[in-house]
Amino acid sequence: MDGRLGAALSLADIQSVPAFAKLCRAALGLIRRVAVTRTFQPGQMIFIEGEPSRGLWFLKEGRVRIYRMSADGREQGLCLMRAGMCCGCPLFYGETNPASAQAVETVTMYFIEADVALRLAEQDSEIGRALFSVFAKGEQILSSLLVSLSCSHLTSRLAQILLEHAEAEEGPGRRQQRPELAFGHQDLAGLLGTSREAVTRALDRLQRTGAIELGRKRIVILDRERLRAQAR
Repeated sequence: MDGRLGAALSLADIQSVPAFAKLCRAALGLIRRVAVTRTFQPGQMIFIEGEPSRGLWFLKEGRVRIYRMSADGREQGLCLMRAGMCCGCPLFYGETNPASAQAVETVTMYFIEADVALRLAEQDSEIGRALFSVFAKGEQILSSLLVSLSCSHLTSRLAQILLEHAEAEEGPGRRQQRPELAFGHQDLAGLLGTSREAVTRALDRLQRTGAIELGRKRIVILDRERLRAQAR
């Protein structure tokens, strides 16, 4: 679960994390001295729900699946994390991991031990504010996900996920006419906490509306407005 230790980080590496992008050079240097790079292979666990928390994980590249286990032992997929996002904020949530994280493909992470991160926050107010913003964003995402899990129909949840990931992969000001997402049916089943068959039926429904086109481990968004209508 530790992953393979990678090369030392540069200031540019630290600055590529959105939460740290506006930090001064001195603050970036403090983080660079304590952060390490770790690589995980597809299917490898990064951290497990309920186990002792170790620190902050920032995703550099690849995709990470975040999920929880329900009371009846079923997986509840929460989200797929994208580059730059924090995949765990245990120093804010307590002594144990609130969810599990698993590499979907080869993943590179930046890791900072929890007690080290807290010392940095106390030592440098700028870093403290940056870490608090990470926590606030995580709380906002978690709240949104819990509402979605409790209230939304599978097809609408799926449509919302496709829209969110299309926008995330495009980035600001880079809207594509027909964005293409590299998702297999099993990937989405794990993310949504349901069966592959249920995802296949939901995708077929979206395809029949003309919102998407299905290929081999890819989904092309043909009409965002139709997809957005299904997400409501």
